[in-house]
Amino acid sequence: MQFLHKRMHLNAGDVVVVDCSHQCNILLTTDSNFNSYKNNRGFHHHGGGGFFERLPTRLVAPQPAGPRDISDEIRDMLH
Repeated sequence: MQFLHKRMHLNAGDVVVVDCSHQCNILLTTDSNFNSYKNNRGFHHHGGGGFFERLPTRLVAPQPAGPRDISDEIRDMLH
């Protein structure tokens, strides 16, 4: 699995705007859930993340404030 990744400190209610030139799977996770995601284990995401056909999209950081991982899964668009 390939993905773009950015780690940021977010306060509850902060808005992350993600724009991309193609459909994508965007996730907002805690560090532990991001580690589970990248190791193909069960995980939870927050803030309205998921598969998006139309962009830009806005994700809202949940409580409590702290480090969050924003990832965009890069899939083979030909299959």
